[in-house]
Amino acid sequence: MRNPTKLILPLLTFALFATGTAAAQTTPTARGIGVGAEATLTGIVGGTFVYDAAAFHLDALLGASFQRDASSVAVAGRLFFPVHRSQSADFSLGPGLGLVHVTRDPDGDG
Repeated sequence: MRNPTKLILPLLTFALFATGTAAAQTTPTARGIGVGAEATLTGIVGGTFVYDAAAFHLDALLGASFQRDASSVAVAGRLFFPVHRSQSADFSLGPGLGLVHVTRDPDGDG
C-alpha cells in the first residue's frame, strides 16, 4: 500500500507557498459582514456576527451553555466607532451590552 503522506505533504507545502497573504481590509473604506467565534472576559462564549459599515462596526454575540443542573443563554451586542485605521487593523471605541438568562434545576434531573 502506498503512503499517502508522500503525496499530500508536497501538495500542502506548494499550496502554502503559492498563495499570497490574506488582507482583511485593503482600503480604508472596506466594509462587509463576517462570522466567527468569541469568548468574552465575562464568560460568554459563542458565535459572533459582525457588520463593518466603514463609519461604524457592529458586533452581535449569541452563546449558550447547557449542563445537567443549569443552562444559560446569552446575547451581547457592541457598537464601535473607528478612532484609527490601518491596512491590517483598526482601533475603535464604543459601548456594548450583554444579557445572560440562567435556568437552574436544583434536582439535577433535567
